[in-house]
Amino acid sequence: MTMMRRLREGVKSGQIRYGLRSTAIALSWVPVIAYIANHVAWIGVIDGSSMSPTLNPDSNGFVRDVVMMTKYNVSEYSNLNRGDIVVLRNPRDGESSVVKRIIGLEGDRIKTKYPYPKSRCIVPARHVWIEGDNIHSVDSNTYGPVSFRLINAKLAYIVFPFSRIGPI
Repeated sequence: MTMMRRLREGVKSGQIRYGLRSTAIALSWVPVIAYIANHVAWIGVIDGSSMSPTLNPDSNGFVRDVVMMTKYNVSEYSNLNRGDIVVLRNPRDGESSVVKRIIGLEGDRIKTKYPYPKSRCIVPARHVWIEGDNIHSVDSNTYGPVSFRLINAKLAYIVFPFSRIGPI
C-alpha cells in the first residue's frame, strides 16, 4: 500500500512540475506575441459596410472578412500610398477605429463629395484624404483631411472567408 501511495505522489508531483514548466514556457512567449501584435502584424475582423464591396461584400452581414494587418513602418509617411487600405483611429472619436482607403497624400488636389463644404481640397502636409468604397461611408468628406499619425496599420491580406483569401 505504501508503494502505491508513493507511486501516486510521484505521478502527482511530476504532473505539477510539468504544468509549472509548461506555464513558464507559455508565459515567456507573451512579450514576443505582444511585440508582434503592436509592431509587426495582426489578424482582425472587419465590421461594417463602409469598404463594401472591397471588404465585406456579403450584403446579409453574416460573413465578415478577417484580414491580416501590417503595422511595420506604417508610422512613416513615406510608406503610405494612394490606394492603400488603412486602419486608423476615428478622427471624431479616438476610442474606435475605422478602415478606409487613402485617396490623396499631402499636396494632392482632391475633388470632394457631399457633405464637404468645398468642391475641391488640397491635402495639407503630413495629412491624407481617406474615403470608404461604399457611397454611404463617413470619411474625409465628412471630417476633412486626417493626420497620418492616426494610421495604425495597412490591410495586406484577406484570410477568411476562404473563397476570398489573398492579397487586398
